[in-house]
Parts: sequence; structure tokens; C-alpha cells
Amino acid sequence: MFLALSALLIALPSCGFSLVRPGVLFGLDPGTIGYEVAAGEITISDRTMRFWTIAGSPSIAIEHFEIGFYTGGGVLVGRNAGTVGLLVPAGLTCNAPELGCTINSPGARPVEGPRVVSQPFQLLPVAVAQEHIAAGFPSDWYALIQFFGETGALAPFETGQFRIMISTPN
Repeated sequence: MFLALSALLIALPSCGFSLVRPGVLFGLDPGTIGYEVAAGEITISDRTMRFWTIAGSPSIAIEHFEIGFYTGGGVLVGRNAGTVGLLVPAGLTCNAPELGCTINSPGARPVEGPRVVSQPFQLLPVAVAQEHIAAGFPSDWYALIQFFGETGALAPFETGQFRIMISTPN
């Protein structure tokens, strides 16, 4: 009896797998939010966002973001929001990935999803850059960004907050 139960427990995982809780990873290029000041004029630097799903995650449509800007002491100094409109493929691969993979595809298995890059965004409002300058270019200011959208099954999805530092001008 014990041997039969052990064999069943060993065989079950090889029958297939189910998708894990939806999850997306995020990166920013360059890795901080920044701006430049020349001749008293502020230029906000563009940033591109990179997204990829965790292994086994369903596909995720990133629809929009909300971002808050904070002093080193945690005081909110500004907000921004925007539309992203990106589909982040599922964290799956299969025998014929060029055709697209689903959980039912032959040879389907969980892997970290491919990276998807957004259009350039100016995430930092000029008013926040002006406050940053007025505060003496502190190096501990940061932003918290959160993304919202839907999974491939049309279920609502939101990430946790990602922390991004606000860089001082060169």
C-alpha cells in the first residue's frame, strides 16, 4: 500500500502542471528616474519599461500605471499615471514556441517569459523635479510605481509597488 501511494505521488507531478498565480517582473532603462538642468531649464529624461512574466504565469495585459513620488522621509510630493498597452506573454515554452504556447501545448513547461519593452515614457512630472531642485537635489527621493491590467483569462490584475530612485542631475 505504501509503495503504491508513493508511486502515485511521484507520477502525479509528471502528468502536467497548472499555471501559477499571475506574476510580472519589471525593470526600467535606465534604472532610475531622472532629469537634467541646463541654463535653468529642466529636461525630463525618457525611460523605457521592461516586463516579463514569472515561470508558469499566464499572459498579462499591462493596461496602465500609477506612480507616486516621495521624499526620503516618505512625504508624497506628486503623482503621475499613464497608459501602457502591452501584452506580456505567458511564462511558458513548448515544443513549437514559434506558434505560441498554452498550458495544453505539446511539451508545455514553465519558464520565465520573454521580455517586452514599452515605448519611452516621461514618468517624472516637471513639478516634482522643481521640488527636488528646491530641496537641494536629495539622493533619497524615490517613486513607487504600480501596474494594472488583466490576465489572459480576463481576470483583473495588479502588481505590488516597485520602488525606483530619483537620480540627481549630472
